Amino acid sequence: MGIKLSKQNFAIVISKYYVSRCISLIDSIIKYDVKIFILCFDKQTLNILTRSISSKKVILTEYKKIINFDKTLKNVIKERKLIDKIVTSRPIFLKYLFKKYFIKNVFLLDSDIYFFSDPYNLKKYIKNSSVAYCEHNFSRKKIELSSKYGKFNGGFVYVKSDKNGISFLNKWS
Repeated sequence: MGIKLSKQNFAIVISKYYVSRCISLIDSIIKYDVKIFILCFDKQTLNILTRSISSKKVILTEYKKIINFDKTLKNVIKERKLIDKIVTSRPIFLKYLFKKYFIKNVFLLDSDIYFFSDPYNLKKYIKNSSVAYCEHNFSRKKIELSSKYGKFNGGFVYVKSDKNGISFLNKWS
């Protein structure tokens, strides 16, 4: 599918519980040269975003497309809670975006992030890396929270669609 390439690509995976946060995130970056790919986990999310956002910079994807893209996902998530289904679907969504839209790289973001300046500034931290992510910055109960949520923040991940980036996504998924 031919889409106009942008300076920066973002991917967000959300359900109806995070739509308002997602709209704020979109509002914070829509004025820049970006593409925003959103995986809508339910019809309510898709309907709200379709009515609320009318920009060619935002591309909405129904969850059933990801299930059809990776047939193993349906069995893996069957018994999981909603948040775990969302987290499990993230690397699959990024692989889907690379294959369907031929984008060169993407930032996966949690929907509760807000940008106060041009998100392209993130590139200076990425440099030529294939993958970039950051540690959680828990201020209190660091050991307890790290053991519960993990050392690294899965809500802010950069992946390039090269050999190392795809290898990372395959291991993550």
